[in-house]
Amino acid sequence: VATNAGNLTASALAITNLAPRLGLGLRPIIGIVSAGVVPVALLPLVATGFEATYIAWLDLLGAVVVPLWVIVLTDYFWVRRGRYEPDLFQQAGGRYWYGGGWNWKAIACLVGGALAYAVLAYVFPDVREVVPASLPVGVGVALVYAALMGREPATDRKSTRLNSSH
Repeated sequence: VATNAGNLTASALAITNLAPRLGLGLRPIIGIVSAGVVPVALLPLVATGFEATYIAWLDLLGAVVVPLWVIVLTDYFWVRRGRYEPDLFQQAGGRYWYGGGWNWKAIACLVGGALAYAVLAYVFPDVREVVPASLPVGVGVALVYAALMGREPATDRKSTRLNSSH
């Protein structure tokens, strides 16, 4: 119970950060997240072949999480060289606003990485038994994202490290 309460709270906090304009407090969002999670938690009681469903869920999760974190890490360590402006998520129209608040290059890499993961997982299952799908997908997404975004110069910019005295 304690672990799941933490997971629900973390999910609600993430939603409030992603969509601050919703105007909902933390408690209503925890309620919404809980209402979505409870049916999923009860699924094993009614589902036949739950093991296959669980593995499919893990594949879906891997197809999204692997490219997502590769994009985040590539952006921080390679593209931005460990430097972000202090207003990273706070300024509409700022340096990180991209196209209407969406980094379409990153979204294209995320979708492409998820599709590549699915192809490796289901079209070439023999390859997947030798090499986990996350390795080639991660390398591919990192290379494509870095090529699309370019690399910021190492100097001539007032930047702060994310873990500095903020």
